[in-house]
Amino acid sequence: MVKNNYEASSEKAAFFGRWGFTFKTGMENFRVVCVNDRSKPDGFIGDWIKKGEIYTVVDAKKLARQRLSIGYKFAELNIDEKSVFQYFLANRFRPYDEDDAKAEEAVQELLEESLVDLVM
Repeated sequence: MVKNNYEASSEKAAFFGRWGFTFKTGMENFRVVCVNDRSKPDGFIGDWIKKGEIYTVVDAKKLARQRLSIGYKFAELNIDEKSVFQYFLANRFRPYDEDDAKAEEAVQELLEESLVDLVM
């Protein structure tokens, strides 16, 4: 019997729910800053993170293979579907805060001023 996507998803959610997994739907995206880009794992295929870069989290979930750590998926990075790893460990990142926003704005202003100086 062929099941529709809703039935298959409900069965998966029920199965994993028994093991303490939660599935977030409608999660609000948020931003983080990479603090650890070392030790790219074998079997990872895709764009790798860079220390100091800001990323937008579009999905978060518990990762069974990493002792139920939290993993993030980002809007800015592509991970090949053949990759063994589909999420980045959350402990590689810190929350993006107001100071980061101010620093970003200051850098943008300096860049704009530099461009004006170059044109003149």
